[in-house]
Amino acid sequence: MNGGEVDREEWITVFGFSLRDTNLVIREFEKCGIILRHHSGPRDGNWIHILYLHSYDARKALQKNGILLSSGVIVGVKPTDPMHRRQLAERLSGSKQGGFMVSMPSKSLVLKGAGASNQLAALPRPYDPKANNTNAIRDASRRATGSVAAPAKSLVTNVMDLIFGI
Repeated sequence: MNGGEVDREEWITVFGFSLRDTNLVIREFEKCGIILRHHSGPRDGNWIHILYLHSYDARKALQKNGILLSSGVIVGVKPTDPMHRRQLAERLSGSKQGGFMVSMPSKSLVLKGAGASNQLAALPRPYDPKANNTNAIRDASRRATGSVAAPAKSLVTNVMDLIFGI
């Protein structure tokens, strides 16, 4: 991390936790500053990349290396390595050019006072004819187990929402 660029966005990597502890990790690291995005590893991965709005927020997060989040969960924190940063940048630039899209909750969900706590659990899942209703069962169990933390919207995203009325 370059200490001279204070207002620069910065990625960190948090590792050493199970998939069921992802929400706990995100909530803990939201305390360090505004999270613009987060990207989990593969399904069986034990890490998550987090993009902070400011590099000083990322530095605060790096100080949490080795903390005990709950009984049996100690996480490691490190700056995201250059190779992963390039991959994340390619994914983000691909999403701006139509490469892939992330479903965002509608304003009606946000305005109902649900906040970030239950927005993603209310999103519909894609139809899969081979799934035999397993998506519905998985969604019901996800709602029952708790909420999913969502990254904060950036200033650019808020302006785009305002302009296009999304």
